[in-house]
Amino acid sequence: TDEPRTFFRQIRNQGVGTAVIFSGHGAGDGSVVSTNEETFPYSQNSFLFEFGTAHFPSGNEVQYQYFLDNYDQDWSAWTLEEKKEYTNLREGDYVFRVRAKTVFDEVSKPVEFRFTVKPPLYRSVFAYILYGFSLVSFLFS
Repeated sequence: TDEPRTFFRQIRNQGVGTAVIFSGHGAGDGSVVSTNEETFPYSQNSFLFEFGTAHFPSGNEVQYQYFLDNYDQDWSAWTLEEKKEYTNLREGDYVFRVRAKTVFDEVSKPVEFRFTVKPPLYRSVFAYILYGFSLVSFLFS
């Protein structure tokens, strides 16, 4: 049998507004959606990943496992669920990975999506500089 190939069906960014970041099939080799790392404001720090695999002998019995770098401790348990949602992520760099397992116990290579959530304005570098200047001017006034 052929090795299964996992792909993203859709990736949605949610928060103040909802935007479809990706819709359709993955990159040519199926390994990444975008070579550019996506950056999102803190107000848009929730994501919905929908994925699938084209392995016809397995039908709808394909199982999935996912892992979000900088958030999850380890790969999830295998599940038939074809989507995963993360809400209210802290600022930071993330890589979401998902892989599939067929009824023959063949595991696909993971596909991944890299993204960054920027800190909220009050925790930005600019804000800390402003806090520092405010503290210094308060202490010496």
